[in-house]
Amino acid sequence: MQEIPKDKIERIIIRTSNWLGDVIMNLNTIENIKQHFNNSTLTLLTPKNLEIIPRLFFPETEILSADFNSKTDMKRITREIKLNKYDLGIIFPLSFSSAYLFWKSNVKIRAGFNSELRGLFLNKKVPYSKKTFREQHLRKSFDLIFSNISKKDTVQYQLTPKLNGENIKNTLSKFNLVSKPYFILAPGATYGPAKRWNFNNFIDLANLIFSETGFTPVLTGLPNEIEITREIPDNYINLIGRTSLEELVYLTNESKLFISNDSGSMHIADALSKPLAVIFGSTNPSWTGPINKNSIVIKSDVACSPCYKKDCSFDFVCMNRINPDEVFEKIKKLLSKEGI
Repeated sequence: MQEIPKDKIERIIIRTSNWLGDVIMNLNTIENIKQHFNNSTLTLLTPKNLEIIPRLFFPETEILSADFNSKTDMKRITREIKLNKYDLGIIFPLSFSSAYLFWKSNVKIRAGFNSELRGLFLNKKVPYSKKTFREQHLRKSFDLIFSNISKKDTVQYQLTPKLNGENIKNTLSKFNLVSKPYFILAPGATYGPAKRWNFNNFIDLANLIFSETGFTPVLTGLPNEIEITREIPDNYINLIGRTSLEELVYLTNESKLFISNDSGSMHIADALSKPLAVIFGSTNPSWTGPINKNSIVIKSDVACSPCYKKDCSFDFVCMNRINPDEVFEKIKKLLSKEGI
């Protein structure tokens, strides 16, 4: 693929990924695109439920958001893209529909992975293999799109979101966390139960951390994850289903420690460089794991992992071999290193 001349590109639109964690893993590639095409106007097209993430990290960039399952929204977005006459469209998702949208909307140059038989709609095709796609970190795969259009290696930027101090203060006040040191437990995982450590293990681990530090345990998650919780001790604050995504960012930023499965919220803590402990089971930390130096990964060594399945046929052996005492000892070392 030939380099795209910068002087030919006035307007760029980037279609972000569809999952929270993937959108956060898009961010460094987006920053490289911004820096390379520094005289171009950039627009980010993102799912409506995730638009706060690019707004916080790129507050001066135009954001278009849509419900991509809504026919009304798709008609509106198609009209807007046509009116703006974009010279270059970069497509992070692998879906057929995301490439078709840019083709239908008359984006001149359309760059993305050559997957799902969508090559007809791309004129800058990045080679794709399902097998090799999982052999490197997903961030590096997204970087391949940039490298293919620029003929440059990506730079690793230390991106930080622009967080409003008053909004942080209001969020802490709303959930009774002002001047209260706390750590966050995120026991859910949208993808499926094979990515979830047993909830009782989270509670046992939290009790150990509370006894050691006195920090208040705070549970976070999506409304549909309320069902995974059981009876919770009185000293816990249960915010599962009660926070917006923006509030979760603020709460994570102010927390002492974040503990989770391989989930989208984990990537928020990773992007904020928070002390982070992640339990991995059916997925591979080499593909979607945290990258910040304050993070640890806990994973058992079983032959069937990673299987990348939503559910498990072997009694969740990869998760059940991880016990709270083991995780607690690793977290103590992490907190000691951070001076906490």
